[in-house]
Amino acid sequence: MIGVIASGQEKESVAEFFQLFKTPWEFYRSGRDYAVLITTQADAPGDQSKLVICFEPGGELKSVPGDKPAAGPGPIVLLHEGLDIPLYCGLASPDGDGEPILFADGGRKCAGVKSNTPRPVIRLGYNLFRETGYLLTRGQPSDYSRIPTLERHSALLRDLILESGIPLVEIPPVPREYSYVAALTHDIDFFRLRDHRFDKTMLGFIYRASAGSVVRFFRGRLSLGNLLKNWLTLLELPLIYLGLRRDPWEQIPAYMELEAASGSTFFLIPFKGCAGEPPASGGNALRAAKYDIADLGDTLKDMARKGFEIALHGVDAWQGRDRAVAERDRVSALSGTSEMGVRIHWLYRNGDTANVLDDAGFAYDSTCGYNDAVGFCAGTAQAYRPRGAKRLMELPLCVQDTAMFYADRMDLTGQQARALCDEIRAAVRTHGGALTLLWHDRSLAPERLWGEFYRELLQELARDRAWVTTAGKSVRWFLKRREAAFEGVSVDGGSIEVRVSAPETTPGDDELPGLVLRVHGITEIKSASGGSKQHKMCVDYPLKANTTMRVELPAA
Repeated sequence: MIGVIASGQEKESVAEFFQLFKTPWEFYRSGRDYAVLITTQADAPGDQSKLVICFEPGGELKSVPGDKPAAGPGPIVLLHEGLDIPLYCGLASPDGDGEPILFADGGRKCAGVKSNTPRPVIRLGYNLFRETGYLLTRGQPSDYSRIPTLERHSALLRDLILESGIPLVEIPPVPREYSYVAALTHDIDFFRLRDHRFDKTMLGFIYRASAGSVVRFFRGRLSLGNLLKNWLTLLELPLIYLGLRRDPWEQIPAYMELEAASGSTFFLIPFKGCAGEPPASGGNALRAAKYDIADLGDTLKDMARKGFEIALHGVDAWQGRDRAVAERDRVSALSGTSEMGVRIHWLYRNGDTANVLDDAGFAYDSTCGYNDAVGFCAGTAQAYRPRGAKRLMELPLCVQDTAMFYADRMDLTGQQARALCDEIRAAVRTHGGALTLLWHDRSLAPERLWGEFYRELLQELARDRAWVTTAGKSVRWFLKRREAAFEGVSVDGGSIEVRVSAPETTPGDDELPGLVLRVHGITEIKSASGGSKQHKMCVDYPLKANTTMRVELPAA
């Protein structure tokens, strides 16, 4: 069991951190025995803990021999196991003497020391829980989007405990029998091409399908076959407006066919012609949709009948409760959806948005993400509860098509985008969580024609053994994991006994994958020369709720 000593303002971040790194812990209580004591105060109580980890004891940042000034602004970067961990809330030199075990700024700064008298004490020059709060409220800049920062903080803490000879159990963010969660989502910003008549959207489409396609072809962003598809669509444009050819932007049926086995989530705009209130930095009238949710007609019924999720693509819901409720009720009335998620159009949000959406009764939000990058805006791919929210969960957005392919954003080739998606998938395979994808309704159609890339990405998810599902089911699985609680852990020789409780299964949860109990340990592996080396190991066991499990510690 881990005991934690933290200030009052840190306690919410402490609790959320240990929902992400789900291992047995509690706030420190005098008289209890803890295997590990974590504190953000300089002086630890004189208890019998086997290991004390002290965050941010204060002091000046010390240099190591050969120090040179770090160049340029930005976060301070720790290095652990060859991987970067950005720090956004500062780094100080750890107090006291000891063996340096952690470094920053390319090894120029000592960020952590360990002493062993009278008991092992590790002092780290930053505040883990302040970093957690920063990432989950403000997020990290797009320059660091590829780094799952919070997960690397968890990995560092896990390693420090294991390397001190203390076994560890956790419930990882990985569904039983799968490698991770993959949530498929689609923002329906447009419904039909023929809704647009001589406006900027239509004229932009004509340019991008004609001259723009030629430019993309010679830049290696468009194949010859897709260039010809765009030109053919231009030739058919009069027939499309007359209703004699299928509207190329009506792609919802194509998505439902492609994702029939897994389902996906469609975020729908509630009102036609509403651009919404702009943020303080200014807005754009192009944010207004030319369709109304009522225009979908029988498509809404077909989506619900086939098990696809309908959610709100909010316009003004991010700014105030009344507007959020009005938009939610509009989608609910026409779709029959009661338990609803939301993603704000153009990813607008501010510091109060989570509380507004929580107060309006949404089950989850999926706005946390980048318009100009892909990766881990909150430093994690796990669904989490935003600060102050009572019920709302945040499902971070990881990969967005327009962020990768738009010329004024990342402007990637298909090969570059595949390599980037491979990197993000690898991080989620390593740490668990939900790879939340956003592929817009128009993206299968001319002039974008990003459908082949998307189909290949779905095939990669299948090869990864990901649980591919809707955003809503993803969030429900994370809630199932949150509700599991460790009641007690005891180590007896080479085995460990774990008592876990969880509430009764709610309707619909029987279709969710189960949980996993992961047991970590360190074993000594001897080499042929007679030496030995510590090796971290872990074993996964199917976890049943309201049960006591006795399992063996990992061994070579």
